[in-house]
Amino acid sequence: MTNFKGQHVAYLKTPEWKAKRQKVMECAGSLCEGCREQTATVVHHLTYEHWRNELLFELAALCEGCHARCHEEDMPVDGREYGDGEEVEWEGDEDIIF
Repeated sequence: MTNFKGQHVAYLKTPEWKAKRQKVMECAGSLCEGCREQTATVVHHLTYEHWRNELLFELAALCEGCHARCHEEDMPVDGREYGDGEEVEWEGDEDIIF
C-alpha cells in the first residue's frame, strides 16, 4: 500500500476529482475564494475528513498566493498525520497540490 501522499496524487488524476474540481471552480466563478482578486488555479482541501468523498464546501478555489499562505501556516516540521493515520513526510517545495 502506498503512503497517503502517493494515493492523493493518484486521486488528483481521476475523473471523479476532475469533475469535483470543475464544480468548485464554477461555483467560485474561477475567482480566488481567499482574496477575491486573482484567478483561482488550484482547489484546496479544507479538511481530509471525507477524502475521496468530499462535500463541495470542504474545498476552496484559490490562487497560487493564497494556496501558499494556507500551507505556510500548516507546514509541519517533521511530518503530518492525515485522516488515515499515515504520516506524510514533507520534502521541500514539491509541485503537489494538497
